[in-house]
Amino acid sequence: MKLGENIYNLRKQKKMSQENLAEKIGVTRQTISNWELGESTPNPKQLQLLSKFLDISVDALLDDIQCINGKNRKHENKSTHFNIVFYLDLCTAIIWGITAIINVIYGNYLASLIALVLFFVWILIAILIYNKKIKN
Repeated sequence: MKLGENIYNLRKQKKMSQENLAEKIGVTRQTISNWELGESTPNPKQLQLLSKFLDISVDALLDDIQCINGKNRKHENKSTHFNIVFYLDLCTAIIWGITAIINVIYGNYLASLIALVLFFVWILIAILIYNKKIKN
């Protein structure tokens, strides 16, 4: 989310009108509207006042996050990307596992061994991706 969207969401949470917030910051209602629409940005002093009246740090206010219910939620795009990569990796591991089983059935033990090693490598990669997702 952009700064303007954060200002809008936090203002709504505080049940403040643009006029109320503008009065506290010492600007016009139109200035608040312009900030929320992304047409202009507050100066450092105004950011400090926004931070104070919206009860959030300046860093969090400026960060690429969505402020909802007093919590900062990171973009779901990053999470969705991790999910796609994780499930594609898991599917690849399953395919290597099936390949190993098929090669054992047909007596091709070398190909089965290679496929089994690749199966475990892809499982390990899936675990690493999952662990990185949890840390983020």
